[in-house]
Amino acid sequence: MVCLLLIAITLGLNACTFPSPTVPDSNRAAPAQSNLPVGRLTSPLTPRLWLVTDVPGVLDAAAGITPPAVPAIPAQSGFRATWVTDWIKATLKLIARDGISANRAARELMLISVALNDAMLVADQSGEQLDQIALLAGAVHPVLRYLHPQHSDEIDQWVNDSLWTGLQLRDPVPQARLERSFQIGHATGDHIVAWARTDGSDAFREIALPASGGWDTKKLPLDPHWGNVKTIALPAGDAIILPPPPAWESEQMERERVMFREAQSGITDEHRDLAW
Repeated sequence: MVCLLLIAITLGLNACTFPSPTVPDSNRAAPAQSNLPVGRLTSPLTPRLWLVTDVPGVLDAAAGITPPAVPAIPAQSGFRATWVTDWIKATLKLIARDGISANRAARELMLISVALNDAMLVADQSGEQLDQIALLAGAVHPVLRYLHPQHSDEIDQWVNDSLWTGLQLRDPVPQARLERSFQIGHATGDHIVAWARTDGSDAFREIALPASGGWDTKKLPLDPHWGNVKTIALPAGDAIILPPPPAWESEQMERERVMFREAQSGITDEHRDLAW
């Protein structure tokens, strides 16, 4: 449930950021999602697969994945993710550490949330007895490495420590079950990464800046192609068009200014750490 609620937030952020006035065909919903009403989200409280469209194919691919070896010394990193929220928090730490922009931070949280959600639903449809902790560790492994390759060694350690947590329980989980759980999660994560590599977010855009005038030529526009990035929860990036802001001298704008000042006055060091 927590995962699905996070999906609702992060998908909305990722889908609504800088919508493009004209949306290319590549940004239209896939046929499997063509029944989504324009401008509306399907209920995040109804369990559904977001990106995995071939569960048997994912389960078949899982058999070819080699799980990490059992570590000689367990929990070397001191990190054990036993819940969905643990992996969300770990992703937020990496986002803060690397100073990821708001657009891309929303996309990262969306991809992680979808990987966790789809892995759990694939596991449910498999009918196998699996370990959820190992399953989730497998799901985030390829996604986090794709998003933050410079931290691959640290991510590997987090995943290994979480994967083998079941061996240190009072009633140990069989190693074969942990390995199979990891394989199914990892195959799901691989599927999410394959989709992410084609969503257009990594596209290169050459920006021609005027020689003089209104541009600060020391700064480039932030993600100018973001309105063309493929969406998931929305049928297309232009499905939701935000209204213009209120007039500067209006009472509504004054209320928003007051709210902004109050929010700024309550910023903590933790907030600043997350922002940077």
